[in-house]
Amino acid sequence: MKTILTIMLLSIASLTAYGQELNEEMILSAMDAEQQRSIRNLKLGDLARPYHIEYFLQIRRSASVHSVLGTVEDIDSGTTATLTVRVRVG
Repeated sequence: MKTILTIMLLSIASLTAYGQELNEEMILSAMDAEQQRSIRNLKLGDLARPYHIEYFLQIRRSASVHSVLGTVEDIDSGTTATLTVRVRVG
């Protein structure tokens, strides 16, 4: 499970790293498919199967410009993606 989530997060992060536009439908579809797969297949030892899996993906884009006396010295931009997963078992 952790491997799949890591791969998914790295895939999303790599898309933004190359400046490609994120497709919301594609991301939501991939997250939904992963959620359905996890609910069907996830089992850990003697614990019951999960009845609820929640994903929260937060993508932030930032930009900053540093200038001195009207002259642009530095421009920096970046994108970060944070994935939070909650699994309820019982």
